[in-house]
Amino acid sequence: MLVSFLCPSRGRPESFLRSMESISNRAQDSSCFEVLVWLDNDDETAREYPRLPYVKYFTGARVGYARLNEVVNILARTACGRWLFLWNDDVVVRTDNWDVVLSGIEPTIVGNPMHNHGSSGLCVFPIVPRAWVDQIGHFALDGANDTWWQKIGEINGTLRPVPITLFHDRSDLTGNHDDQTRRENNYDPATFWAEDTQALIRVDAEELKSCG
Repeated sequence: MLVSFLCPSRGRPESFLRSMESISNRAQDSSCFEVLVWLDNDDETAREYPRLPYVKYFTGARVGYARLNEVVNILARTACGRWLFLWNDDVVVRTDNWDVVLSGIEPTIVGNPMHNHGSSGLCVFPIVPRAWVDQIGHFALDGANDTWWQKIGEINGTLRPVPITLFHDRSDLTGNHDDQTRRENNYDPATFWAEDTQALIRVDAEELKSCG
């Protein structure tokens, strides 16, 4: 399988469906991807999420934004794709045949798709080789799953732009989804920049130099 999308979600079945339709409708080969979704077991909207042939649901106790890496790590361990694509339930794909684009890229980089965050340097939705995650034993060790891989790519010189365009329909970017899920974001960015966290990133980067 080409790619596994890793998508924690909460309280957004309609937005999630829109996101899934964009992935499926703009892919040339609908069998080349899977979407692994985490739903908290206290999410009252869980039964409203669509049952789609390429979506696999996982449930468990809620950990919140600050520890979101824990559920992403669970999804990553189960994934079958050659690439692992960190995903959000409020993102849509804007590139036709995105799977053809990705299939032509060697998995020796941290892929950085184009997006509407205002800075092309931000790796908001990293596309990570599955082999790299297998080698270090996790996707990330901090709730900032995306910045974790951005820093690894910057340290090792393996962060590359990927010509796949995404639209992130997030409240601070578009005014949409200013909902309870967004307001309950309890992640403190200071934890990412703490020296102990940065040391762990450097360990991962050193471990992955042999993969580059």
